Amino acid sequence: DGGLYVVATRRNSYAAGDGTAEYVAELRQTVVAIMIEKKGAVENLEEILSVPGIDMIQWGPADYSMSMGRPAQYDHPDILNARKKVFTTAMKMGIPPRVEIESVDEAKEYLDIGVRHFSIGTDITILQSWWQSNGAKLWRAIEGE
Repeated sequence: DGGLYVVATRRNSYAAGDGTAEYVAELRQTVVAIMIEKKGAVENLEEILSVPGIDMIQWGPADYSMSMGRPAQYDHPDILNARKKVFTTAMKMGIPPRVEIESVDEAKEYLDIGVRHFSIGTDITILQSWWQSNGAKLWRAIEGE
């Protein structure tokens, strides 16, 4: 639409169809979310968030911790301070932050600071967990346990 969206083989296009007015209208409803996951992105956060059309940001602690030379040290003060800066700056600028959590229990910490958008796992991790649990149960049933 307007030269901004080319190949139609995207996740959001499988059920929508190609080239129809309805399809184009649905594309216009697409949320533009960007990952903040590198040291440079945090350092230039206000400039990045000033770009028109950004609807949401997603905090990326794994890649950020690696870009800081602290892989998987998510509770390190430098990582926590960057996360706080990202969330408070985004909310101050009117751009909602989104965070990935592994369980609903993790949401409270973020709700307390104003975050209202969450991803509870990715499709592949949810499926893997289901397959492991149910596969083990089926195996026990096959083995007669």
